Formats: sequence, C-alpha cells, structure tokens
Amino acid sequence: MDEFAKWAHMTPAEKIRAQYLEKYNLTEDSLKNLPPAEQKAINDQITAEIKQQLGGNNQADGGGEADSTAAAYPSLELPRNDIKAIRS
Repeated sequence: MDEFAKWAHMTPAEKIRAQYLEKYNLTEDSLKNLPPAEQKAINDQITAEIKQQLGGNNQADGGGEADSTAAAYPSLELPRNDIKAIRS
C-alpha cells in the first residue's frame, strides 16, 4: 500500500498516533520493545494528544472514535473509565 493510501485509511486517532511515533522516531515494533513503564508513559502521552486534538466533540455519535482507538491499539491498556474520559 502506498503512503497516501495508508494515511487515507486511518482514523483521526490512528493518524495522531502515527504522527506522534514518527515525531519521536518510533515504530509500533520499537514501542513494543521498550520497558513496560516507558510504553505506558508514551501511550499516556499519545492518549492525551488524541484527547486534545479530538476534543471530545464526538459525544453525539456515542464516541466511537475512542473505542476504535482502544480496539486498534490494545497495548494502550487503558481502563474503560480512561477511554470514556477521552470523549468528554
């Protein structure tokens, strides 16, 4: 898949995650190879970035974006309460 097609098929949250990893010269694989505490810290920062950029404006449609982000990235390991906080 070419670069344009890859980005075109990403959700907004996936794009934010990919941009964050790219900014810090990380890949999903390199992230997985970090110690758990570092993975959690990075995933917390990504979650905060997603929350900031998406602004929780998707409450009317049930907030599916946060749920799809968690499903796409199970390594986030966020409790359901934290995912719901992203929506608000």
